[in-house]
Amino acid sequence: MMMEKAHHGGAGSGAFGGNPRASLAGKSPLGGRCANWRAGLAVIGLCLMTGGAAFAADPAQGAWLTQPDDNGHFGRVEIAPCGDRLCGTLTEAFGADGKSVPSDRIGKRIVWDMQPAGGGRYENGQIFAPDRGKTYASKMTMAGDKLTVSGCVLILCRSQVWSRAK
Repeated sequence: MMMEKAHHGGAGSGAFGGNPRASLAGKSPLGGRCANWRAGLAVIGLCLMTGGAAFAADPAQGAWLTQPDDNGHFGRVEIAPCGDRLCGTLTEAFGADGKSVPSDRIGKRIVWDMQPAGGGRYENGQIFAPDRGKTYASKMTMAGDKLTVSGCVLILCRSQVWSRAK
């Protein structure tokens, strides 16, 4: 009999037996539910903090200044994730004098589908060359604050070195 009482608990023993209403005397009727909700939030917060490294920004993300074209014009391209790849959008255009100029290509993607390949390399992408009006197969290589972007047709390639915008 003693073991049975110890196993089931007595009055006032709360979650481990006895009268459950008696164990809530003087407590909020939502006490258990709120505690579970708070515990759930704590678990979610912990997962977000420890899993944050999985969502760390790719080193190539950010703003880049293109190399000037044959006319001295250049652009500012924002590299950002697009799914599991990287894409680049033209955010500003500049004339040969370095002053901002209007362009109908601002806001348009000029780099897309770049797959990170490790070691600062990106491959299997596409690039639109505004000065040529053509799209090319593309790859990128990053070293420090320089991004070498290549566009190729068959075996003929053209490269530019972009600089990280400050």
